[in-house]
Amino acid sequence: MPAELPYMNTSGNIGAILERIKTAGTPPKFTNQFLQSLGFTSSNKRGMIKILKQLGFLDSEGTPTERYHQYRRPDRSGQILAEGLRDGWKEACLVDTRLNERSQGQLVGIFSSVTGKGEASAQKIASTFKALADKADFESPAGEPTPPVPPSDVPTDDASRQPASPTHENSSGGLTLHQDIHIHLPATTDVAVFTAIFRALRNELVD
Repeated sequence: MPAELPYMNTSGNIGAILERIKTAGTPPKFTNQFLQSLGFTSSNKRGMIKILKQLGFLDSEGTPTERYHQYRRPDRSGQILAEGLRDGWKEACLVDTRLNERSQGQLVGIFSSVTGKGEASAQKIASTFKALADKADFESPAGEPTPPVPPSDVPTDDASRQPASPTHENSSGGLTLHQDIHIHLPATTDVAVFTAIFRALRNELVD
């Protein structure tokens, strides 16, 4: 089945709309009225809502998704946009995995093939894709792992709070480990108690 890919008749404002999304608040629903409130009043800009849905920034009802929220982060916007293009334009990306690097003419041929559209429509699809791709970061992975918290800041378990045993280097250059044993004796003057304790320790160490 031919792919259905959205486009705008003129793609000149696509980059500006994307920038405004990052600086404006997040609406409960992304509507034509909200788009006009951002300063884009031309009816041609209404095609942008279909594009945002194709990117996975909006659900079918126009509600901003988690990807929309992630895109608004300055450090993630380029990566998230590239992720949306890979998902929304996957049929074309299967034809050419470096789709974002292709010229306008090459894109027209690819989009004409995957959509079955004539050259005029393929030109608009290609221009729309290129305007989006120019704002995307295809080199960095979209899902970067969260940096781990340094162990010195947040101990992960009780063992991390225990002082390490001292280590010493012997004369041959090898590493020798020393373990300190601390004994807490009861407060008593009965010598027999101490004798029993030390006898038990000796038996344990000898065994």
